[in-house]
Amino acid sequence: MSKIKAAGYVRVSTPGQVDDESLTTQRASIKSYADKEGWELTQIYADEGISGGSMKERHALAQCLVDGQRGQFSVLIVHRLSRFGRNARELLENHDQLKAAGIQLCSIAEGIDFSTKYGEAMLGLLAVIAQLEKDILKEQMFENRVARAKRGVPTSGKLPFGRTYDRVNEKWVLDEDKANIIRRASEDYLSGTPIKEIAVRIGMTENNLRDILRDRCGDTWIVKFKGAEPITHIIPRILSDDTIE
Repeated sequence: MSKIKAAGYVRVSTPGQVDDESLTTQRASIKSYADKEGWELTQIYADEGISGGSMKERHALAQCLVDGQRGQFSVLIVHRLSRFGRNARELLENHDQLKAAGIQLCSIAEGIDFSTKYGEAMLGLLAVIAQLEKDILKEQMFENRVARAKRGVPTSGKLPFGRTYDRVNEKWVLDEDKANIIRRASEDYLSGTPIKEIAVRIGMTENNLRDILRDRCGDTWIVKFKGAEPITHIIPRILSDDTIE
């Protein structure tokens, strides 16, 4: 009867650690575990001196997942779960790829075999943690957007017509060409030209032109975030308040 084919995966975080005990320990641990289980260790995939931050950088792990899906091994051994995924969400995604190919994942340091009842329970716990991490990240991104908006930086929605934001100099800038289009449109409207006719001439819908003339020609732009107080940006003016009124 042929032995079960197993593979290993190891990773160290920085180039300076490539030749240190960390990598050696991981390899030895995986070899010892495979021998104890009576498995044939076919290959140990190694990302040497690669951070855990990006799957694109971890070429060995990517190749490991592909080879597993091709049926080159039926068990993958890692020294520690943190070597296999940078967070719970990524670990679950990587595990799901292995599971879809019928591959068993074993983590030595944590003593987890995901094919056991204990492993299934841990998988459920990791799923909860992954969702929590996702929610926290989403909340942090939202808070960062609001914080930037409070500093005057546009972070949400379409910019008010005729204005742009100079991110190099961190200030709002008036687009004079577009501003002149609106100024001329306001003059024509106040002179009696139907707004529909003006809109056609300048290539806008009537409703869009009405919105611009009524709400987007002053010196403020209010941005609303769900669950947060509205934020007012001070922007270059196109029309006077009297003209807008």
